[in-house]
Amino acid sequence: MVNQLDVILKKEDVQTGDLAGEIVVVLDVFLATTTLSAVLDEGAEEVIAVKDAEMAKKISAKMKDGTFIMAGELDGNTIDGFEYPWPLHLKVNVKGKSVILASTNGTVAIDRSVAASHLYAASLINSKAVAQYIAEQHTGTFDITLVCAGDTGQFCLEDFIGAGLFIEHYLTYFSGGVKMTDSAVAALNFYRGQKDNLRRILTDSKVGKQLVSMGLEKDMIYACKYDISSTILEYRNGSFRNVSITKPRV
Repeated sequence: MVNQLDVILKKEDVQTGDLAGEIVVVLDVFLATTTLSAVLDEGAEEVIAVKDAEMAKKISAKMKDGTFIMAGELDGNTIDGFEYPWPLHLKVNVKGKSVILASTNGTVAIDRSVAASHLYAASLINSKAVAQYIAEQHTGTFDITLVCAGDTGQFCLEDFIGAGLFIEHYLTYFSGGVKMTDSAVAALNFYRGQKDNLRRILTDSKVGKQLVSMGLEKDMIYACKYDISSTILEYRNGSFRNVSITKPRV
């Protein structure tokens, strides 16, 4: 039985250590968690999500040249010396490499969530796979918290939709009882009520419009696709790996 299924609307509402012992799913649909899924789909060895460029450089200094790629953005601008962190660009040259990823929102949300007993990353493109995995692999009594990254302290519609889609999938696969908080109920009902209009809603969102203005419309459209990836991103020993190709851990 799930003691509680909760949705946190922005990363700033999470303090380090708050989520200890919980199963946590971080969502940054535009675009960090979509990028994580995209590069692991293309055969990246792992993704090391870091909160800023300084941490990325510290980690890369300990790694062998040619074995990693550093990618990152700050306030939507690519960090000097880093690769573009957008999914369609980054996934091209990642096979067999470690990707060190820094972002304004998504990777910061991940950094705030590392106290979780199990930490996953989800987006629209792999929501079904992650929800099914958690429903089938985790037993006993536990809490699940979905952390929406938001945008620099602001609520983001795309992450809220992602939370609703995840909950819809989770309820399909989980056979036990689920107690949902009001924010979880709101996310689920919003998704159900608007699922036929989601592409338009996402395109009209604040960040969606920003991506289009930056010439990233193709990346935005990619991030709006539902359940095209079977990649399951779990945080293990400091990085995210695709656990759908490894032995599941309960």
